Amino acid sequence: MKYVYSTLTADQVYTIYAKGGGDIPVKKATIVVKGGTGVADKRLITPTGAVPTQITDEEHELLMQNVVFKQHEKNGFVIVRTSRKAEDGEKVVTSGMESRDASAPLTETDFEEGKAPTTGKTKK
Repeated sequence: MKYVYSTLTADQVYTIYAKGGGDIPVKKATIVVKGGTGVADKRLITPTGAVPTQITDEEHELLMQNVVFKQHEKNGFVIVRTSRKAEDGEKVVTSGMESRDASAPLTETDFEEGKAPTTGKTKK
């Protein structure tokens, strides 16, 4: 089984297109990868780990055709792992992924006394 781990704040919908008649792109598939890092849940707990989304081998091949997915992977916001079961998102993030994207809500650690809050990439 394959799992996509994402540290993006929002769910991502990756759309894969095929060539249609007259060079008009036709939607071939859409794959939703769960986000939610840094967003409070119903109990007001803010997850800091990557959220796993189970995908098939076919879906993985399609994702590798998507320019945005490949950019997210290159920038460290998503990673694909093969395993029998989903791993702990906290451990996956500490393995070199970006801990959150620029749209994540600010936390206390984003503020330094006398300075504007920091945003953007924050490696763990």
